[in-house]
Amino acid sequence: MLAVVAPNNARTADYLLLLVPALFLLTLLWWVLLRLAAAQQLRAKAAALIAGSWALPFVIGPVIGSRDAYAYVAQGELARRGLDPASAVVSRLGPGALLSAVDPRWRETRPPYGGVAVAIQKVAASAGRPVLSLLILRVVALIAVIALVVVAARMAAPRTRPVVVLAIAANPLVLVHLVAGAHLDAVAAALLIGGLALAQSAGGRSVSRRWLAIALCTLGAMVKLPVALGAVYLSLCALLAAGPTIAARLRSVAADVSAVAFAVGLSMMLSGGGLGWLHNFGTPGRLRTGIAPPDIVTNLIRGLGWLVGTHPSDSGLLTATRGIAAGAGIVLALVLLRPRRGAGQVGWQPPTRDRLGLALLALGLLGPVLYGWYLAPALPLLALAAARPPSARGLKVGEISPAVASWTIVLLSAVLTFATIPSLGPIWSTLGAHPLAIVAASIGTALLAAGAVIVLTKAAARLRAARPASAITG
Repeated sequence: MLAVVAPNNARTADYLLLLVPALFLLTLLWWVLLRLAAAQQLRAKAAALIAGSWALPFVIGPVIGSRDAYAYVAQGELARRGLDPASAVVSRLGPGALLSAVDPRWRETRPPYGGVAVAIQKVAASAGRPVLSLLILRVVALIAVIALVVVAARMAAPRTRPVVVLAIAANPLVLVHLVAGAHLDAVAAALLIGGLALAQSAGGRSVSRRWLAIALCTLGAMVKLPVALGAVYLSLCALLAAGPTIAARLRSVAADVSAVAFAVGLSMMLSGGGLGWLHNFGTPGRLRTGIAPPDIVTNLIRGLGWLVGTHPSDSGLLTATRGIAAGAGIVLALVLLRPRRGAGQVGWQPPTRDRLGLALLALGLLGPVLYGWYLAPALPLLALAAARPPSARGLKVGEISPAVASWTIVLLSAVLTFATIPSLGPIWSTLGAHPLAIVAASIGTALLAAGAVIVLTKAAARLRAARPASAITG
């Protein structure tokens, strides 16, 4: 159950000892279900029922995946006391159970969260008890995930909705980091997809709906800034559809700017703070996740330097690779969102929704650090691309292959689910202290492997008998 637990608690190793093999099996089963859904062997209701049953242990269980939820509560408590979390560190709360539960690495740092995130944290902290505050955050995350799944599924073709439901709702990364971890990235992703769905329903005809869509995307950016790409995407699409006259384009830009200004002002009013959080984007970079591309490149260069007898400065090298990666991510996002001239088409064509998903993915993957929840904004867009029905005309310009989208979701979700679980170091000390645990872990792993082989064999047999219409296998 939810509880305020200090870091390095003795029970952590026991939880992880059970969590890792269970997640491994869950990931394998998820992959099988995605293949069945792509072969149209599952209906949307069945997919939703499976995802809901899988989510239940994560909904009622402890906080896992990271300790950010405790930091959320502490930052909300700062806001409740009239302090701005963007400038005040949580150590100002003083000794107590709440501060003890916050990861020591975040007790003296300032978070890069916008006004909407702070408002949610403030509401959670107003419960008065940390356990109740965690419960509120869990409920908010769960509602956001449900909204994300429902809206994304409605944007897909009816016969491909099971793929969307399973790709998001049954995704181990979503269950571990967004539901159990109560990360506010779920809220940012839900606001983004809500804005895109509203704009899609308007079809470019309703200015008021587009205005509200851009406002929703901007509110998502007030949780996590990269979601602002959604507002940029919608504004660019509207600008290109506004007409050839300068007056029409100026009206389009003015309406979009007013939507952004309204959302920013609303977030500031709800949080009681300003825009000082924009100065805190260096906070995550104080740590090293090890799986971020800059870390990988830095380690590779250091290894090559060791072979030739040179020893470059680790900190200087990491700073350089992070700067290059961040610049590459921004450039790549801008390139993906630039208008294009299609063959045989008149005028400039706006970027596709697939390219927006790839742009969000580029920003998430090429940042100074990489966590599983960074995939959240791009996930629904990739799921929609994976569920795209096959067309006799093939892919349009700017669309990505359903197979590519599907394997991107599967591989990234699997890797980031495990790679960003808190340090597994306590497991080794547990195994060393209890030799019987080695035997138990070995037997458990063998049973899981045997079960996985049986499940995959049966699933493959069913797929061979199914119609060859799989977007997952390509």
